[in-house]
Amino acid sequence: MLAALRTDVIRLGPSSVALPAEPLRLTANWYRLADGDPAHDYYMFLVHVQNRVDSDSIVPYAIDVNISTRGGENLGGWLPKGGDHTRMESVDRYIDESPPRTINLELPAGFVNRDDGGWYFTWHVVGERGLASQPIFRDGVDFLLSIVRFQENATMDVHVDLLLTWYYANPFQAYPVASRPGAAVCYYVPVPGSEGSSPYSPCS
Repeated sequence: MLAALRTDVIRLGPSSVALPAEPLRLTANWYRLADGDPAHDYYMFLVHVQNRVDSDSIVPYAIDVNISTRGGENLGGWLPKGGDHTRMESVDRYIDESPPRTINLELPAGFVNRDDGGWYFTWHVVGERGLASQPIFRDGVDFLLSIVRFQENATMDVHVDLLLTWYYANPFQAYPVASRPGAAVCYYVPVPGSEGSSPYSPCS
C-alpha cells in the first residue's frame, strides 16, 4: 500500500494549490575577491531562497538553481555538494575582507545533482528518492559558488534562474502541486584596482 501511495496511484490531498502572490523570495549577491593575478578578476556568488508559503503540508520538495556566468569560468568550491543529504546542514564560510568575517549558510536536504559546464553551474535538488521522502528545506536555503574567474576588468554579467516546486506531503505520500520560477541579474563594470571593495553587492 505504501509503495502504491508513494508513486501517486492514489492521491490523498489536493491535485494543485493556489500559491500566495509572492511564494518565494530570491536574493542573490556577489563579492569581488582580492587577488594578485594581473590577468584575471575573481568573484564569489551567493544565492538565498526564502520559502514564503506558510503551511505544514505544502512544502518545498524540489529546486533547480542555475548560475550562468556568461564569460566567467567556475573554478570550484560550490555548496551544496552533490550526493544524498538526509538533513539540512548549517555551515560557516570565511570571507577574506577587512575585517575578516564569516557568513552562515543553510544547505538543503535531499539528493543533490550538479552540472558544471564551466561557464554555468546548475544544482538540481529533490526530496523524494525511492521510498525516502522529505522537504528539502522549510524557511530558507543557500547556494554558493566560491570562485568564478573573469578576464581582468571584464564586465561581469551573471544570471541566476531557479524553479522551486512545492509538494503536498503527509505521512503516506508526497507529490507536486505547484511551482514558481525566480530570476536575478548580477552586473558590474569593474574599476581597476578595486578588488574586494564591493562586499556582497546585491543583484537586481
